Amino acid sequence: MTFQKHELFTEINGCKSLTGLYSEKNQLKDVSILLIHGAEMEDESDSTVTSWIMGSDFITVFAAEDITEFSYNFLSQFDVRLSSVEYPASCVIADERYRLLCGDTAYELLKNGKTECATNFVTVLSGEETFPEQAQAYVRRVCGDKTQAQIKVLTKCLRSAVRGGTEAVLAAESEGFYALMAQKTEDASNE
Repeated sequence: MTFQKHELFTEINGCKSLTGLYSEKNQLKDVSILLIHGAEMEDESDSTVTSWIMGSDFITVFAAEDITEFSYNFLSQFDVRLSSVEYPASCVIADERYRLLCGDTAYELLKNGKTECATNFVTVLSGEETFPEQAQAYVRRVCGDKTQAQIKVLTKCLRSAVRGGTEAVLAAESEGFYALMAQKTEDASNE
């Protein structure tokens, strides 16, 4: 398993299992976005590892060229799922986790038999580049022109939304806003 740190995200190649990733978790300090190329991964769900990955302080992006090889339960551990093929709607279970991952509208449509809404469970990538290059480009597009500090604040807000309710999100947004403003003020005074 190799870890490659980019300016705004960390990329993992050759990861065989989430248990293996869990054993290397000390290498993931100060990570805001974790891009895992998982084509070789085992489809596993261990409660300790699942709790760790879903409770992490970073956004998890799972990328596999053919994501249909993985179960819904395995894939739902990740915040973002990337593939070159669509995930079959029949594999998506209409549960509260799906509602959180894909939104109320998609959840209600799926519950009422509208299977086309399941397509937002996986983001399908296409293009001239290799699939790993497409996944990197996707993460870079999401990051845009944001700084590392801005990405950390956005990550904290997203993780608060996943873990808690509205109050937790508002507290994270407020704290992040003030931290960014303080940094901007400090940067301006140093010029």
